[in-house]
Amino acid sequence: MRAFATLYLALVLTPLAVVLAGPVPASVAGVWWAVAMGAGFAALAMMGAQGLLTARIRWVSALGPTDRIFRWHKYLGIAAALMVVAHPAILVVDAPLRLVYLNPFVAPGYMTAGLAAVVAMLLLVVTTVGRKWFGLRHEGWRLGHDVLAATAIVLAAVHVERVRYYLADPLRHAVWVACAAGWVGVIVYARLVRPALLTRKPWRVVGVHRERGDAWTVSLVPEGHAGVSFVPGQFAWLTLGRTPFSAGDHPFSFSSRPGLPDGRVEFTIKELGDSTRATGAVAPGTRAFVDGPYGGFTTSGIDAPGFVFIAGGIGIAPILSMLRALVEARDTRHHLLIHAGGRWDRLTGRETVEGIQLLLDLQVVTVLEDPPPVWDGERGRVDRAMLARQLPHDVHRYSCFVCGPPGMIRDVVADLRDLGVPEGQIHAELFDLF
Repeated sequence: MRAFATLYLALVLTPLAVVLAGPVPASVAGVWWAVAMGAGFAALAMMGAQGLLTARIRWVSALGPTDRIFRWHKYLGIAAALMVVAHPAILVVDAPLRLVYLNPFVAPGYMTAGLAAVVAMLLLVVTTVGRKWFGLRHEGWRLGHDVLAATAIVLAAVHVERVRYYLADPLRHAVWVACAAGWVGVIVYARLVRPALLTRKPWRVVGVHRERGDAWTVSLVPEGHAGVSFVPGQFAWLTLGRTPFSAGDHPFSFSSRPGLPDGRVEFTIKELGDSTRATGAVAPGTRAFVDGPYGGFTTSGIDAPGFVFIAGGIGIAPILSMLRALVEARDTRHHLLIHAGGRWDRLTGRETVEGIQLLLDLQVVTVLEDPPPVWDGERGRVDRAMLARQLPHDVHRYSCFVCGPPGMIRDVVADLRDLGVPEGQIHAELFDLF
């Protein structure tokens, strides 16, 4: 994530430094004025950089785990909103007479544009942080998020351009015009260019298989192209039965191994809400689009005496891909899977894991929160005491992969550290990007 942080700081601080490093306009002065201007320019730079983090540009995605980049996108968006609000608030506190500029009926149009940008940014943050609390559907929220983000950036850019403080110098003005063009370019790529490229590589659904725990495995084959080349554990953005220009795509892990015949791929999807509830009704022959692969959650290229897999709920999906790849490679090492869920009869991937055990040196420890009356396995949740009982004595030599609900990942990663697993050997993927 160090490379990601470096990139983000460069995107935000470079245009800010160019603008504020020059002479201060003669018509303005004062410490609070300078602070307010710095907050405003920094907020606009942050707003523009936000789009780059989630535009699914390969080299940006390679800078760090996708789930962490998306979490940073959320937190940095909140920080940008606070700076957007700080910009006019500081100016008004410094000189209350400036309150007149907040009245759209008497203020110049460019000042009203700035105020509208603040409102759009606040709405964006509120609807994002409180999406589940407000009960917003995924597709509607995604569309609204994109519209509000683009509106805030455009209106803020208009405000800065028309005010022209600090931008009278041709060089500084050129830098900000270039930045604005780059921000618009990212939006155009993410919303128009990338979906247009996906239309040239459609997929077709060839099967939908029911799994335990309200989950479905969807099988697809490429139409007129070679498909995608991925490594086990990665994920893709999947659109079923819609145009890739819609906001209906979702991130799902590949649950199949790479290299299946005819380029076939499989995704195991849990009914968690919104369009995922209709996964079981998807008919064979349905058109689909696959944008991927993404992510670095994989066993590929890792040299270890064995792997420890810890899966909670639908977090078993990418781990199934890894296990199947190990079977295909005729791997002879010893591996451990801690498979956690609620009930035995709803444990997603249970039969698949049992089949893999016949072909791989795989020890399976099943952990149930609500076990049947006769149960001699682990009970409750995956915690430090249970891990201490089940992990190999030399676990510090193993690479550990954790995937599941956010709370489980946080606790298990901390427990693995406490039990002596080096930080670099713990790999985690949060199964919730939004």
